[in-house]
Amino acid sequence: MRILPDNPNFEFLRQEAKDLLAAMRETDPTAALSAAQHELAVQYGCRSWAALRDEVERRRQSLPSAPPALVDALAAAFGLGELSTPAQPIAFEPMGRTWRLQTSTGQWIARPQYHWMSNGQAELGERLRVAAAGAGVASPAPRRTPEGDLVVRIDDVPWRVDQWIEHGPLTTRPIAAMTARAVGELLGKLHALAIPSDVPFHAYTTTRRPMSTWYELIDRGRVAGKGWVDELVALLPAIEELRAVPDPSLDDPILGNCLINEDTVRLGHRGELVVTEWGFTGSVTPSLEFASVLTHLVHRPSINVVAARAFAEGYASITGSVPVLDRSSFLFEIGGWFNWTWNQLCESTAPTDADRAWLAEHEGRESLAHPMTVETIDRLIDAVSAAPAP
Repeated sequence: MRILPDNPNFEFLRQEAKDLLAAMRETDPTAALSAAQHELAVQYGCRSWAALRDEVERRRQSLPSAPPALVDALAAAFGLGELSTPAQPIAFEPMGRTWRLQTSTGQWIARPQYHWMSNGQAELGERLRVAAAGAGVASPAPRRTPEGDLVVRIDDVPWRVDQWIEHGPLTTRPIAAMTARAVGELLGKLHALAIPSDVPFHAYTTTRRPMSTWYELIDRGRVAGKGWVDELVALLPAIEELRAVPDPSLDDPILGNCLINEDTVRLGHRGELVVTEWGFTGSVTPSLEFASVLTHLVHRPSINVVAARAFAEGYASITGSVPVLDRSSFLFEIGGWFNWTWNQLCESTAPTDADRAWLAEHEGRESLAHPMTVETIDRLIDAVSAAPAP
């Protein structure tokens, strides 16, 4: 699901709809602007274009304010200097609300992190980011504390600060073929670095929940009166089938970003792609990360073969070929879909606050509407089965 900013600009959304229309017409020349507007509204969790307009107005009239103690602690910890304007809310994302800070030392974006994201994890991502920058991959540079740390815990929440850079909207869904090719080139550059990795693979994306946890979740959903229960029950056979997909070889891992997707790759103001997230960096194999990025780019709202081929062509233009895929290559996406869906549906039964309630409900329904299935995996493999010439 796309996440609306805290202070959205409706004219910006109009342009997003026009960009989406152009991408839709690559596979359906008859697509109309009204269809693109409706699809964009749905992606933002609204029923219609009119409902999206209303949500924009509601958000603009009720902007959240940053806790002064948090802003002071961030400025002090990262040596940002005095604020020149009040902190501006950016968006409530899965890790929490992000803030724009304008200070005497520049403009910054402060992001809360998941609790497991230590300074050591951030240093791992910074190692890959610096190497990627040498290969031409753009990204915002992080701000270190005076002591040299990248992550600081404030009220037991890890925070990091990056330089503020101007960039364009999220990539469209369906993604334009030209953008898909550029993402393929970007991933190819990361894999061409071939930095050996000795860190464990992320358990989140390599662990498949036992069936018992899904049955427990269904019981919780029924008690909470959730409308998604029947949808989840209907998916149980597909979940069992996914659990039977064999494990891949995890030999010879390299360092990978682990979160190249439509949310973390943006167009910069010069038209270049900008990677905004490196905090999930960890061990990958080229086939596992290729399959993961492919899925994120072309799976929703329906499998986009044109974009899939463009992505593969871009990757092959850098590396000389594309990885050979089979069902086991989608380990990250199977584990990721299992755990993300389960976590969001769990959160929706007993949310901790209003922001998380809204996010969990919509993300959970999005996951159920576009599940990972063996059939989906087979169709994605078919979409790139003919390896393009470099």
